Parts: sequence; structure tokens; C-alpha cells
Amino acid sequence: MIIKGITEHGGDIYKNDVEYDFSTNINPFGMPNNIKEAIINNIDNLSKYPDPYCLQLRNAISKKEKVACDNIICGNGAADLIYQYVKSFENKKCLIIEPTFSEYEKALTANNAVIDYYYLKEEDDFSLNNNFINYIKQHHYDLIVICNPNNPTGLLINKDMIKKILKILKNNNGYLFLDECFNDLVLNADEYSLVNEINNYPNLFILKAFTKSYGMAGVRLGYGICSNSELLQEMSKNTQDWNVSYLAQIAGIEALNNQEFVLETVNYLEKEKKYLIEELKKLEFKLYNSSANYIFFKGQKNLKEELLKKKILIRSCKNYPGLNEYYYRIAVKMHKENEILIERMKEVING
Repeated sequence: MIIKGITEHGGDIYKNDVEYDFSTNINPFGMPNNIKEAIINNIDNLSKYPDPYCLQLRNAISKKEKVACDNIICGNGAADLIYQYVKSFENKKCLIIEPTFSEYEKALTANNAVIDYYYLKEEDDFSLNNNFINYIKQHHYDLIVICNPNNPTGLLINKDMIKKILKILKNNNGYLFLDECFNDLVLNADEYSLVNEINNYPNLFILKAFTKSYGMAGVRLGYGICSNSELLQEMSKNTQDWNVSYLAQIAGIEALNNQEFVLETVNYLEKEKKYLIEELKKLEFKLYNSSANYIFFKGQKNLKEELLKKKILIRSCKNYPGLNEYYYRIAVKMHKENEILIERMKEVING
């Protein structure tokens, strides 16, 4: 029997008795009906090979993102594209800003990259400031990886800061991998996205996905945006021809026909996030200024374990570098579910 290594992510509902999963940050409305119907209506087409070039899907993404189709690459989820991308940085000097999504480090390690770490500080509320700009001016990196909004903190970096980073890297022939997978669920998302800057920065690669926005985690569909055709060609060579399934392509095309769904979700999330923040403050947890569809906070030790006894799963952040067993992340879900979470948290705290 082949045993998969221990996963470091949320969503472990298969080994635990879970009624409510707050550990993964998926759209609380789930997958829209039009996508479900498109999948069902295309079941009989599964005898066909999928399009290895994802032409229809890339054209649909092109219209949504307002970028050229040739600037888009698709993958079997965002993680697939992370691994494709970092293959070009074997033995190169790379910088990861911690705490952040663990797949960056795993992918870079698998490709023998030389990894440095820049740790965000609790006294700065885990925000990125000009100290980072000064740091990278003094150190040469072939690649810097940034998640915006960051996972698990949910904090955003403004465009001006990212442009400063890009200019420094450009002058040193360095690259920026910018993960915007959670950006579509941020209020006023366009104010923070760098998609409209790709032609100005060939050293910029932007990662996006359908996973969170459209509740398609099980479908596995992500895409990258970049104006560097040589890099995209290299990434294409680094993967199998049919890495995006027929159903994933159909689901993605149909999802982009329902962008109102995401806008409605963002408005709902803002209202529910305010409710959760108010309630968590009453419980005297330390909260940080998350702009994403999840809340990062500091609470009591063993909170995850105690809530699991009540069939609620939250994300412990103790395995994130720079954090410990007192840090947690919870998804913003439907109001009734959020109420149940707060109720059971009160039960844990009050004994």
C-alpha cells in the first residue's frame, strides 16, 4: 500500500467526525447550479480527450480578465501551476514571506531551490511594510513569492507596494510569483489585483483559481496570467498534455457565464464577516485585519481539538512558520453555520 504524506491543509473531513467545516475557505453558497447542470449535461462526452490547449476556457478567461488569450495558462488546480512554475527556478535563490501557503515551499524544495524566509511580525499585525522593501534592496533574489491576500492572515498588500517589489526585481532580473487566488472574494478586488499590469512587468506571474470563488475545490481548476511567453511555454513543457480534465474545462467556461454569483457572494461575506468579528471580539480573541473570506485570530490553546469534539473543524495555524498553537483561521460561512460556530466556541470557553 502507498501512503500519502501528511497533508498540512484544512478540509480534513475524511479522518474526523465533522458536521461543520470552517477549515477551508470555499464559497459558502457552494457550486452554482448552472455549473452543476453543465457537468451533468456533458457526462456523455467523457469518452473524449480534453483539449490540451484549453482554447475555449482560455478565451472565456481572456474576456473576464481583459488580457490576451496567449497570456493565460490553465492547470489542474492552483497547486498544479505552482509546481509547473517553480521548475524554472531549480538551484535559484528564492524568497518566501512567512507565514503563508505551504505549497510554495514544498514545490521549491522539490526543485532544489535555495530558499530564504522573511518573517512577518506580530507587532506589525503581520503586515508587509517598507522594511521589506529595504530588505530586498540589500539581497538579490531570483524569485519572490507573495500571496495577496495572504493565507492565513487575510491581509492585503496595496498595488504601490507590489509595484516597488516588481521594479526592484526587474532591475535584478528577478521574478515575482503573485498568488491572487483569494482576491476575487475581496471587496473592491480590482483595486488590489495586478492583472492589468502584466504587460508592464514580464517578470510577473499571477495565479488565480476557480476553487474558492465558485466552490469548485473538487473539480480542480486554476489558471495563471503572464506576458512572458517564453516562461509560459516552458511551463507547458513541464506538464502532461491533458492536465485539465474535460469536465473542469466545461465547469470553468460555465462559471465565467455567472460572474454575478461572485459579486453577490462578496456582499454576503462582508455582512457575515462583520457578525463573526463582533462575536469573536466578545470572546476576547485577538483579531487581525483580514480582507479575505476568512478570519485569522489568536485564541486559546487546544481550541481546534475542543471544537472537534463538538463536530466543528477549524484551521489550526501552528504548522505555519512563524506561528504557534494559539493561532487559528476560520472560514466565513452561511449565517446559521456562523451562529453555531460562535455558540460552540462559547461552550468551549465557558467550560
